[in-house]
Amino acid sequence: MTGTDFMLEKSVYSTQSDRLELIEYIINFFDRNYLYVTIDRYEFYLILDEAVSNAMEHGNKWNKSKKIQVRIYRKDNSKIGILIKDEGDGFDTSLVSTTPNGSKITPLRGRGIFIMKTFCEVGWNESGNEVNLILKMKSANG
Repeated sequence: MTGTDFMLEKSVYSTQSDRLELIEYIINFFDRNYLYVTIDRYEFYLILDEAVSNAMEHGNKWNKSKKIQVRIYRKDNSKIGILIKDEGDGFDTSLVSTTPNGSKITPLRGRGIFIMKTFCEVGWNESGNEVNLILKMKSANG
């Protein structure tokens, strides 16, 4: 994928105010560009909040001088992707469980990943500092 394949690229610092503004910015971008996904607005907000919060909290450790980068791209005619990359060291993605009661998720950690996986396809780069959310688009008929 080249830089020209992206519909949107945006970087923000790891602050609570930037987190909230970024999530609203992404939702508004989808609205302005008539990009309708198959999950509802609350679910969309929830997965964005989980992904952005994870990048800022676990990746950048809320370091206000570190940024996260968001890229939105059209995967194909029926799917759209949102890449969220932080400046952290990443994590071992093999430790991610696919169920809420999986042995690899502790009761207090990993619930955000499960929430994201409930509403969209989720993947990571090899180093674990970039999450890729794949959302299904609504068809032209609704």
